[in-house]
Amino acid sequence: MKTAAYILNHNLPDYTDMLYESLKPYERHDYDLFVIDNGSTDSGKSKHTSFELGENFYFGGGFNAAMQHTLENEQYDSMLFLNNDLTVHPYNFVRSLRQEMFEEVFAGMWGSQEMKYDIVSPSFYNIEPNKQCHWKSMHSWSSSDIRQVDYIDFQCPLISRRMLEEVKEIDSDLLYGWGICFYFALLAHKKGYKLGMVDRCCVLHHNSQIGRAHV
Repeated sequence: MKTAAYILNHNLPDYTDMLYESLKPYERHDYDLFVIDNGSTDSGKSKHTSFELGENFYFGGGFNAAMQHTLENEQYDSMLFLNNDLTVHPYNFVRSLRQEMFEEVFAGMWGSQEMKYDIVSPSFYNIEPNKQCHWKSMHSWSSSDIRQVDYIDFQCPLISRRMLEEVKEIDSDLLYGWGICFYFALLAHKKGYKLGMVDRCCVLHHNSQIGRAHV
């Protein structure tokens, strides 16, 4: 089992290509990396595009497309959905998030995974010092352990397959961003699923870009 990782692009190919090319060499066996183009102009498309949506369906439409592709392929136990205006240290980025989501359980010769968290996220630094993420739970608290939280801003969430199966499809009223984040947070509360922040994985967010990239 592995993660389906998606980068959503809309007319910011330089950012998308930079993020893709940082993560691709470390794909290994634990994730497959895709680029979804969300209705970019010809000059705005990434050279690494995997799927094209044909028009701009906004953040939620891109998220829906990624979710459907993940659910249609049974080898994926989770989905990582990345804004394209991120800079990451790629070496063990996905692996570290997966380690916090799953716990390896061994019984005799056979191993299995148990779910610890249904959504995990790295912590974030915005590139503009005076414009850090509004949600303080998304900041790095320099914790050595994962922090359980009630809400995760979907800049780079790793989401379990069982939670995606609960949702199945995002309502059209939630296509523009934070509505999806709140929906998943409320669903997690209802189902008793846990959400966690991983301070040992930090991401730089070029926050001046994404607002005009997906609206």
